[in-house]
Amino acid sequence: ETSEEEVKNKITAQAYLHDRTFVIKDDSSIAVYKTDEDNEKLTHLMNLPSVATYNDSNIALNGAQLYNSDTNMLLLDRNNPNSLWQYDISTGKIVEEWKAPELSEIVSVAPETKFSQMTNSSIIHGINNKSIFTMDSRVNKANKVVDIKSYKTNPQLSCIATTNFGGIAIGSKDG
Repeated sequence: ETSEEEVKNKITAQAYLHDRTFVIKDDSSIAVYKTDEDNEKLTHLMNLPSVATYNDSNIALNGAQLYNSDTNMLLLDRNNPNSLWQYDISTGKIVEEWKAPELSEIVSVAPETKFSQMTNSSIIHGINNKSIFTMDSRVNKANKVVDIKSYKTNPQLSCIATTNFGGIAIGSKDG
C-alpha cells in the first residue's frame, strides 16, 4: 500500500470564485486546499473521490480545467483522448462525457473568454495537434463540438489561452 506522501502531484487547477486549489494526484485522487489569511500557506481541506473509471472506461487523467462557476471540472483523459469528462465537484462524480469523435485527441482546453469559468458559460475552446475547436455543453448529444477549424499541415498545437474579449492564443510544440 502507498502512503499519501509517496503519491505525486500531477495536475493543479485554481478556482477563481473561491479560495480553492485542486490537486490531482498520480492515483487519480483530488485533494482540495485553501490558502491561509496571509496567503502564505496552503491548508489541506479534504480529498474528493478518486476518478479512475466511468461507465466501465478506465480513466488516466492528464489535464483539468475548472468550469461552470468553479463548480465543475473538465478532465482530459489519456485513455479516452477524444473525450472530456465533466466532474461535479459538489457530488464528487463524473456527470457527463463530452465526445469529440472527429478529433483524434484533445490536447488542451480553455474557457470561452478569460475568466469565463467564473460564470455559467457553456462554451469552451480546445485544440488538438492540428485543429482549434469549440464545444458547447448545451448540445443535447454526446458530441459537443459545434465548430472546428483545421490546418492542412500539422503545426503540433500544444497550448491554448483566451483573452477577455474571446480572442484565442495558441502555441505549438516548437514555439
